[in-house]
Amino acid sequence: MSTMTMAAVALASLLTQASTPDACRDRVPATLHAAIARSHPGSRLVRESDYDAEDIASERQYHNGSACLGVASADVNGDGRKDFAFLIAANERDTLFVAALATAEGRWKLSTLTKLTGTPPGYFVNRLDAGKYVDLFVGDDAPDEWRPEPGRVRRYTSRTAGFITGGIESSGIAFFFNGTRWVHVWLSD
Repeated sequence: MSTMTMAAVALASLLTQASTPDACRDRVPATLHAAIARSHPGSRLVRESDYDAEDIASERQYHNGSACLGVASADVNGDGRKDFAFLIAANERDTLFVAALATAEGRWKLSTLTKLTGTPPGYFVNRLDAGKYVDLFVGDDAPDEWRPEPGRVRRYTSRTAGFITGGIESSGIAFFFNGTRWVHVWLSD
């Protein structure tokens, strides 16, 4: 096959993928897609097709009716702009949970919040309302001892929305932007 023919086949494949509807791709602005490609080369945004129909059917109610379980949006820093959190398939073993804050210049500030072991189908992303949150491992009835780690707090009161990720039908990690950095608490399902 000639170089021109191989290039044409590759281009046709990309155009077909781009024209195929995908609930996750469609939730993310084009400028954010470009920022993801620049900051995480060789990785890809989670796809609706990564999840089986049964998980989508049971979880859709928690995602405002969307079939995408791996992308969420909310204004997490109170600036009136929509921010995003999403899963990125980094390789065959790891999934990254990434947050993107919208800037006044129309760009994105991406932060990798945690690395999850395994591929996207086992994980979800959602928004959390502002409020008071207590780490699952704080208190007398905690299932285990609270262990410090970078960004982890025992309690957090947020005036803005946050994001949560975790295993489907499992506990999750709630992340909040406090104006300068991301903090998190573990929550039960």
